[in-house]
Amino acid sequence: MAALFWRQFCALFIKNALVFRKHWLANLLRCLLFPIGYGIFLGYTPNFFATPDQYGLGTIVPIFRLEHQFDGSRPLVWVDNTDRNGFISAQGIMNQVSANFNEKQHSALKEVTSSSS
Repeated sequence: MAALFWRQFCALFIKNALVFRKHWLANLLRCLLFPIGYGIFLGYTPNFFATPDQYGLGTIVPIFRLEHQFDGSRPLVWVDNTDRNGFISAQGIMNQVSANFNEKQHSALKEVTSSSS
């Protein structure tokens, strides 16, 4: 079995050497230069097609507190779709968010039950 393998290997090696020697320029391009050029193209593709980011970090904009922006005239609706079994519960998050609400804001805060339950 090993003798058959080496005989076929040597025949294939000689055939490839003859083909490479006969068409050396085409094989040099096809097997060496085109793959290297393709790799370089793929490496620089983000530079070719991406727009340059010239905006930087920008200016600082304050984030307004919800208790100052939410007046309670319209409902603030939220849903807990985690079946109340998460490490951080949605109810805990809403308790933290609405900690400084006044009575009108608390009355406008509505929890909707999940449609899956």
